Amino acid sequence: MGRNLLLISLALLFWAFPPISAQQESQPGLSPELQGKLERAKGMVLQGNFNAAAVVLGEILAQDANAGEAHFFLGLTAIGESRKKEAREKAAGHFLD
Repeated sequence: MGRNLLLISLALLFWAFPPISAQQESQPGLSPELQGKLERAKGMVLQGNFNAAAVVLGEILAQDANAGEAHFFLGLTAIGESRKKEAREKAAGHFLD
């Protein structure tokens, strides 16, 4: 419960105070279709539906590997899926390059 609350808090902070480079209506370079999928996936993360969000985010990254927000939220899904060390390592791959 506490971990999910932390993830939701982080996601809400990210939405409320995005980085300066992300303070645009949509992520540059994302098609309207991918932007719509990204918004759906964000909602799934906020609801704690990490597995479904990971599927949608994976679809986005398959079409645009440079979609930074998709990597960020995919990292959150990896943390939310499990408390195992493997999940944290999987998440790190989406936060750091």
